[in-house]
Amino acid sequence: ATGLLRMLTILMSCGLAAIVDNVSDPGWFPAVRALPLPVSLPAIFLLNDLLWYWLHRLLHSPLMWPLHAIHHASEDLTQMTNSRHHPLEGFFGGLWLSLPLALLGFAPEALMLNGILVTALGLIGHSTLPFPRWLEYYLGGPRVHRIHHARDKALHDRNFAVLTIWDRIFGTFLLRDDSRADTGVDDPRYETGRP
Repeated sequence: ATGLLRMLTILMSCGLAAIVDNVSDPGWFPAVRALPLPVSLPAIFLLNDLLWYWLHRLLHSPLMWPLHAIHHASEDLTQMTNSRHHPLEGFFGGLWLSLPLALLGFAPEALMLNGILVTALGLIGHSTLPFPRWLEYYLGGPRVHRIHHARDKALHDRNFAVLTIWDRIFGTFLLRDDSRADTGVDDPRYETGRP
């Protein structure tokens, strides 16, 4: 191996990946570090999405909503909305999602690839790209995520995860034909008119 993927991981995380790697090496479960990428990547994706589901629900609580409302304030759901977050949400979210997986012993390369995959799926979910409706029963696409961002209070607290299995298990999944629901928040503090 050339070490290029490891170097990119460290650079893209501003060195945090190296620190986590040193702290967690070999992790709580050394066998996890030895898993081949085709096994560890789906495992990370599944665990990461479960962690994301519960973080996302926490972000919708009264305590954390002021941070997350910045993301929901966008009235035009676009790929740029995927990156619209309060810095503290990004910091706490990064710890919540990455630290447990690193401490379990997953390789930094696998964590970085999962990050790329999750970001790509987030971009798709916040877009208006065509997406097969049948696939949205398993993977939250634009229709599913538009419901999550809807202003309509009847649609609040739905569709938190990327994999709809978590929303199905915990009773928060909803897919309906109204894919053009108005998005944004009904709070003037967050309605800036800016992207």
